[in-house]
Amino acid sequence: MPTRSRTVWKLRSDGQFDCRVGWKINGQGKRDQHRFRLGSDLKEAKRRDQLLRQFWERIEQLKPVEPLWDEESMTFARQIAEGQVFVTVVRQPAEAMVPYCQRVHRLRQAFPMLSIQPELEYGAVFGVRLLEVLGDEPSVELLEAEERRRQKELLDRIQRGSDRDHVQPTQPSGPSLHEAMRDYVAWLKGEYAHPETGVTSWGRTLIKQVDSLIAHHEDCTIASLNPEAVEQMLRYWRQRPFRQGTQRRVSQKSASHYIAALRNFFKWLHRTPEYDWRKPEDFYELKTQVITLESEQRTQVNADQVFTRDELALLFRYGTPLDRLLLLLG
Repeated sequence: MPTRSRTVWKLRSDGQFDCRVGWKINGQGKRDQHRFRLGSDLKEAKRRDQLLRQFWERIEQLKPVEPLWDEESMTFARQIAEGQVFVTVVRQPAEAMVPYCQRVHRLRQAFPMLSIQPELEYGAVFGVRLLEVLGDEPSVELLEAEERRRQKELLDRIQRGSDRDHVQPTQPSGPSLHEAMRDYVAWLKGEYAHPETGVTSWGRTLIKQVDSLIAHHEDCTIASLNPEAVEQMLRYWRQRPFRQGTQRRVSQKSASHYIAALRNFFKWLHRTPEYDWRKPEDFYELKTQVITLESEQRTQVNADQVFTRDELALLFRYGTPLDRLLLLLG
């Protein structure tokens, strides 16, 4: 359920602007929108309001069925409403350092619009920084071997069916992929409508992503989007195609965003009755991990991301047992 659209800005009796964003369970056990105080500066209040709405929209994407502010997300939201530049992940009393660092890392990946940081403790900062550098990425060799195997299976199927080549295939008809994507753009414009800017900044970002999907994927009928076709479209972005008109591949981050946009489109298509299309049964099991290029494996760890050798030697010599463990794992 979307949050109430903002129409006017008026100071409250306490001299602050406010907004209602997201949902919670009130004292009567009913869903109710939460009111945030945004300060007395109108420009700053609008900035905080926009960031809160982007944060909530992402929560709705991650949990589309009756999402609610939980304790952690509400803590972040209140820090945003207070105007804090960084939102801090509070470490639980019984939470070990390594799981805490992993939780901070996952939250950063889930909510890229926020500047999420760990508590200002050496072990936490060091651990999260290492996790950012040391990603568990699939190897290019494994993905290429998998693709060769799939292509061989496809050739085998073609050869087995060669005796039926004289039969004229029936051309599928019906609405097309690009037509559906353009309808999805129209839906996004309505879903992310803003009374002042027309469409929210997050909505404009999503629309640009769909425009790129249209540019990269050839048009076809919706009826031809079988499970193999869906998997192939996701694989196209996992393997990082060239940017349009260049010989440079899209970045890992951009490819991940396009995969998310493609999955959101398929989910919209699934629940739109006009297209009579259902997503594959194993849709949520399809691989979405983006490959790391060999050149990046050699160069992605640069001087401003990690410590020098001398610094690492000092850290290992004087660090805590956890610090040494993280260094060895790296």
